[in-house]
Amino acid sequence: MQLPLLVARHDNRGPDVRLWCLALAQIPLAPMLARISDAERQRAGRFGRRNDFERFVKTRGALRSILAACTGAPARSVDLIESEGRKPQLRRNPHGLHFNVSHSADYALIGLGWRPLGIDIECVRTDIDWRPIAAMSFHPRERAAFDGPLMIAPTETFFQIWTHKEAYLKAIGRGVTIDLSSFATDPGGGPVSDGSEGASAPWFTHALAAPAGYKAALATSLRQPEVRDMTPSFAGFAPFP
Repeated sequence: MQLPLLVARHDNRGPDVRLWCLALAQIPLAPMLARISDAERQRAGRFGRRNDFERFVKTRGALRSILAACTGAPARSVDLIESEGRKPQLRRNPHGLHFNVSHSADYALIGLGWRPLGIDIECVRTDIDWRPIAAMSFHPRERAAFDGPLMIAPTETFFQIWTHKEAYLKAIGRGVTIDLSSFATDPGGGPVSDGSEGASAPWFTHALAAPAGYKAALATSLRQPEVRDMTPSFAGFAPFP
């Protein structure tokens, strides 16, 4: 998965956001299982389906591997807690790291940087009727995206908008505790229009390149972040500067 470099930076931290898009089938289960905590093992054991169990273990193990490389702590010892919106974060964070995780079907997406961020990846499903979901959960401006005369891929547009909305909600740490139709995003990215109580501004979403059959998005406070695809270096877990 090749992710766009949106703008150059000139400081010693490198890119604003680093992303790993991981094909879960290529990640061995046993090493990831050894890197997660006892509480995470118990949580994984409560999944009823084997696919869900493996998806969680591999995704959380990969996250811990990346955080271990960034912090210098052993992967299993990285002290993770969940915010009120179930967003994972470091209990002690002297490096000021922010990260977010998403997974769908065969892929996991992990983002890391020095500002709050949210990411989402979704498998484009053609077996569901997305229209009632859009009617209930999309802002009128988002629903208007389906009315144009040149609309030729409405299902893909629905999932792209959905990833923008999910990424934004994860960035602000509020999950689905607010009315999804109360804020508007754009399929191509741009500023988020949010009039809900407690909304902080400004936030921007950015459409990301994704594997075939998937849509992905990033939400951040930066209008033009530099985004670097770190997927090929996952095996080496290269630390941040």
